[in-house]
Amino acid sequence: MPLKPEEDLTLPRSTIDKILIYHKLAVPRTIRHHLTKLGDQFILEASLQANFLCEKEKKKTISHEHILKALENMDFNFEKELLEVLEENKNISKKKPSRVNKLETSEFTLEELKAQQAKLFKNARIEYENMEQIDPNQNIKIVNTEELEKAENEPIEFDDDSDRSPVEQITENAADSDQIGLAVDIDEMEDEDSEVKT
Repeated sequence: MPLKPEEDLTLPRSTIDKILIYHKLAVPRTIRHHLTKLGDQFILEASLQANFLCEKEKKKTISHEHILKALENMDFNFEKELLEVLEENKNISKKKPSRVNKLETSEFTLEELKAQQAKLFKNARIEYENMEQIDPNQNIKIVNTEELEKAENEPIEFDDDSDRSPVEQITENAADSDQIGLAVDIDEMEDEDSEVKT
């Protein structure tokens, strides 16, 4: 596997910062940069040694034994600490729920589950088609383009006895039609409508 460009082979700055914060150290930026470079070199050397040992044993996967042996060859004796961390991770892994096939533990057959899914999709489609098309972030309704042009170009007669404003009458008429046109800001139209009346 080819190596990545050198800029991709660096420890994240946040990793170094977390280590320094944990030990309550205030370190200048240049020292942090050098710590990052040293950490990169250490990881690269340890992984190369572990890879060499793995290939020597004719295995395809680097295991924790390869890493421990590589660190020992590099004269780093972290074996006790690393084995403790390894044991902690194994215990955490045991507590995680296993990936059991949900179909095996389900009380429904595959056909029943497919039928339920189809019914849910059908209900969602019907609900979506029947829902009023309003932008939840703004006070906007979808208006038919023809209705909008009619409102802009022609004087419209409105039902004077209605409790609804002219803008509400236009948007309700547009909402009843099947065609979807432009989005119009209702508040803006009502402001313009109040200016026209005065």
